[in-house]
Formats: sequence, structure tokens, C-alpha cells
Amino acid sequence: MMTIYRFFGIVSLLVGVVSYGLIIDYFYGQRDQTAQVILKDLKADLSELSYTLSKNIDSDDDIIGSRAQLDWVAANNDFIKAISIFDGPRLIISSDPHHLSVPEKVQSISETVVHPYRFLTQKQALMTNLRFYQGAELKRYSLYISLDPTEIEAYFVEGEQKFLIYFVLLPSLLVLLVAMLMHRYLVTPLRRLRQFAYYHDRIPPKQRLREIESIRYSMMNTFKRLDNEQRALYRNARTDSLSGLSNRQALQEYLKQTIADSEKTHSEFAFLFLDFDDFKAVNDSLGHDIGDQVIREASNILVSEVRHHDFIARVGGDEFVIILKHYPTIDALGKEISDLQMALKTADLAGEMNIHINTSIGVAFYPKDGDDYLSLMQKADIAMFQAKREGKSRYHFYSELLNDRVQRNIYLDKAMRQAMLNDEYRLFYQPKIDLDTHDIVGAETLIRWIQPDGKIISPVEFIPLAEENGFIVELGHWVLESALKQLQIWQSQCPDFVLSINVATKQLLEEDFLDRFRELMALYEIQPKNVDLEITEYLFLEQNERNTGIIDELRQLGVSISLDDFGTGFSSLSYLKKFYVDQIKIDKAFIDDYQSESGAIFIETIIRMSESLKKHIIAEGVETEQQADYLRQAGCHYAQGFLFSKPLPLADFEAYCQQKKLLCHSPA
Repeated sequence: MMTIYRFFGIVSLLVGVVSYGLIIDYFYGQRDQTAQVILKDLKADLSELSYTLSKNIDSDDDIIGSRAQLDWVAANNDFIKAISIFDGPRLIISSDPHHLSVPEKVQSISETVVHPYRFLTQKQALMTNLRFYQGAELKRYSLYISLDPTEIEAYFVEGEQKFLIYFVLLPSLLVLLVAMLMHRYLVTPLRRLRQFAYYHDRIPPKQRLREIESIRYSMMNTFKRLDNEQRALYRNARTDSLSGLSNRQALQEYLKQTIADSEKTHSEFAFLFLDFDDFKAVNDSLGHDIGDQVIREASNILVSEVRHHDFIARVGGDEFVIILKHYPTIDALGKEISDLQMALKTADLAGEMNIHINTSIGVAFYPKDGDDYLSLMQKADIAMFQAKREGKSRYHFYSELLNDRVQRNIYLDKAMRQAMLNDEYRLFYQPKIDLDTHDIVGAETLIRWIQPDGKIISPVEFIPLAEENGFIVELGHWVLESALKQLQIWQSQCPDFVLSINVATKQLLEEDFLDRFRELMALYEIQPKNVDLEITEYLFLEQNERNTGIIDELRQLGVSISLDDFGTGFSSLSYLKKFYVDQIKIDKAFIDDYQSESGAIFIETIIRMSESLKKHIIAEGVETEQQADYLRQAGCHYAQGFLFSKPLPLADFEAYCQQKKLLCHSPA
């Protein structure tokens, strides 16, 4: 690519060649014209001298007497060295005693000179005839002007020198000056502008040339705007648009640097994963605009609580990561985390809404629990979910035991779905006993997972996981259909036999649950009086028309409703008045505590309340005769538990029923 210097050099060379060609041609033309003028003057002097002498002389003596005139002419012309008069080869007179012979190179003034300059520098003399009358005789002498080559050469050399000065040296100096000016005011500024284009921090000084200064000023403004836009893009790429906090990208970059610093100093830091509890309910009930406002205000609270040398980022909808450093002890760290949670819990968010946010926080440590972003995030996430399982609104530290549990859950999550395809689930049945007559009045269906190798996975292990991942809906449908299919066989043999089927809250709230339940009831020709659906009190947490409507429609079908595990969760006696249920099942934990004063008061209060509301009571987990006697005396007439029978597979249950004189059996 051509540079300014090269371009200027080429242009200068072309201009110089053309200019010097013209100048040289002009120079030589002027030299020839000058030589022509000199030659013309010499010829004129020679002609005038010849004419004067011809008029004034009559003899050789007169010629010799004209010496003064010859000397005057020679002295007044620098180019004449000598004037001589010869008669043939005989010298008559000469103005210079050194010129005593006829010049060798002579040209008559009557001859045309083609190259005057060459003639002046190469010829020695000009000649003309000197004619006069000596008496009556016409004399013909030769009048010579001998040229002075030194003076002629000096004259033309001086011209050449002037030419070199005016047309070579001065233009060269001018070109050099122009080049220097170009270098200073054009090339150097352009080079600085080029460097400025690559290195924006090297701002060139203000320029003298208006055009260059305009370019510099435009570049400055452009780069300033680009830098601002780049900074804005950098900030936006690393800033959460809703909360104004750092985002996941900024977190990863900060964590990378923090890990590098911690490696050098051999120090640890805490990686906190914070999640709002039940934040979905805020969005669903109040709208996403309120939810966004809560997130913004909660973010400001977190920023105010976190120390300046710590770090906070929003990595999801209601998920935040906080990196805490420089805590003296684990207890101090725990207090700092509790203060964060309390600040959010006690703050009135979303203006007049006065929303309070509870949080669950998982904590992992570098380098003990992880040495990069993925491992720390994974471990803190595991700990956070454990905090939610333990009741929410708390924090939990990661441990390997917790990780093993999570890995186990991951395995079960995949395995339980495959088990459905492999037909590994079975229904077991636990009889319900009339405490007064010891007769079997019904049974509860309980699911069991039996793997191909005969290993049984406890429901305590996989049912909670199924409720978390939503598989409980599919699993519940299988239980419901399998139980009704079996009940079709039994109801014809034992018309009063009631089969209790557990229905999870998620399954019950499915849009198509009632339609599917009706279809199954019709498909297997089930009498509604033989069906008891066991639900948990979680259905009653939201007292809305849909929830109450589901219970009402089920009762209209003729099936009975049992409230399972009463007293273990959010139980309230008010539920018994607002929601109609036919039976209340007292959880095993309270039966085990019947001997304590508080336990007995609770059991007896439930029984009395149920009697007044005309609801049946069933005690779960009865394992001793003393428990059965106490329940009977307290007014509880129905129970189930290991005292009577553990949950049994189909064949064993039917055998148990036949032993009790209840003729329920399936065809072979």
C-alpha cells in the first residue's frame, strides 16, 4: 500500500522530470540565444572597426597609428583577447603582443553560425576583410578578433551556476522544506491518528491544519462514543436488568478471580445460593409486576446488608448468589446469613402490599466443597434444596452425606420412572379393624416398589421424591386404577368392604382428575360406597372454590373422604368444620404418645370433636394391646396397625381375610 511519502515522492519525481526537462530545454535555448547575442555584438564590433579603419587609413603607417583604437575596442569587450591585422601571413599590427600569427580556427563574419555557443567555445577568432586605398591601389588586409576562451567559459559557467542555484538547489531546498512541513503537519499527525485508531488512550495533540484537526476531533468523539457504548455493553452483559445486580456472567468472572486470589493466600470463602420461599405464589396471586418490584427492593436490601468486599449476583428469577469472605468463624458466618434472612423477612416490600420474603440458603465452601463455578453452584444448590425440605426459611451447609442423598435421589428419579415401564410396582393391603368386634371393615392400599432382584424400595424413600418431581401424579393414577380393578373383584364377594386409596394433593388438583376417576369407576363398575379416598391436609392450605369444589363433587359421587395423617402438618380443627370429610385418621406419632398427658388430651379432643361433627375416627399405627384398649375406651372404634397386620401382598391379604372369615379372594 502506498504511503504519503511514496506518493509525494512519485508526484515530485514526475513533476521534477517534466519541470526539469522544460527548464533544461529553456536553459539551453537561453544559452544559445545569449551566445547568439554575444556573437552578434562581436561581429558588430568587428564590422564597425573595419569600417572605421577603412575610412581613416591610407597606408600601413596609418594602420599602426590606429593601435589605440584597437586597444580601446579590445579593452571594452571582455570576450576579445586580441585584435590583429594581417596582410596574408604578415602581421601588420596586434593589440596583444602574444598573438603574432594568424589564428588557426577562424570564421568569417559573413558565414552563418548554426551553433553560436559551440562556435564561441570552440573557435579562436572572427575575421573580416579590411579594404582601403593606398593611393589608387586597393589594399585587402584581414582583420581578426581573437576570442578569450577563459572569459567566455567563465561567463557561461556563471550562468550555469546561477541556473543550478535557481533551478536545482533552491527547488530542492523548497522540496525538502515542503517535505519537512508535510512530515510535521501532515504525515506525523496522520501517523498519530493511525496509532490513535488502534490505541484509543494515545490521544494526539491539537493540530494546526484545520482538516487534520477536524479528523482528530471526529475520531475523538467517535472513539469516546464507542468507548461509552462498549462500557455500557460490558456493564449490560454483566448486569441484571431487573435488579441492577451482577448477573451470572459477572459472577463467573468474579469467582474466577476470587479463586485465583484464594489460591495465592490459601484462604477460603463461602458460596451462598439464596432462593425465595414460595415466590411463585406472589407472581401468581399479585402479578409479575409486583413480583418484579419485590425482587428489586429485595436486591437493594441484600446490597445494603452485604459488605463492600463481598459479592452478590442474581442468577435466576428469585435466585441469588452471595460470596462472603473474611468471616472469623463459622458461627459468625451463620449470624451474617441469619441477618440477611431477617432483613428480608422483616422488610415491607412492594409498598402498601407489605410483602415479607422468607429465604432458603445453601452454603458451600471453597476449596472444601468445590474449586470452580460449577461445583460450588451445584453443592450450594443441593444444600439450598435441603434447607427447603427441612421447612424453608433457614440455611444449610453442604456435606458429602447430603450429596450422597442427592445422588441417590437422582438415581431414584430415573429408576422410579423406569420401574413403571418394567411393572415393578405392587399394591399391598393393610386391614382396618373394628376395635369392638375385631372384624375387618376394610383395607388401605399401599404401594410397594419391588425391584427384579427382590429388593424393596421403601415408600418413605421414593414417595416424597415423587411428590417433588411430579411423578406422583402418574404413580397415583396407576395406584387408583390398580386398586379399583382389584376392588371390582372383591365388592361382589364382600359388599360392605371399603377400600381406602391414597390420593396425593397434586394428583387431586389435576384438571382431568375427576373425569378420569369417573371413567375408572364406570369402567370397573365400582360401587361408590366401597371407595374411600384418603387425602392430606395440604389440600386445605388454600381455601378456594376449586379445592372445596373437588371435595363436594367426590362426595356427590358417593365415595367417602378420609383426612390422612391428621395433626402432622398444618392441621387445624377449623378444617373439620369448613371442609366435609367422613373420617379422620390420627397419625401414629400421636398414638405412640397416648400415655403422656398432652398426647392423651390431643387424642381425646379429636375424638370428642369428631363425635360432635358426626365423623368417624381411625387410629393409625396401633402396635400394642394397651394402645387398642385405650383407644376403645376413649371412643375410637376403628384402627389399623401391626397389632393386627402389617401391609400384605394380595395373596397374603386374601388369606388373612379368609382366616378372619371374610371371604374376599381373587380368581386363580
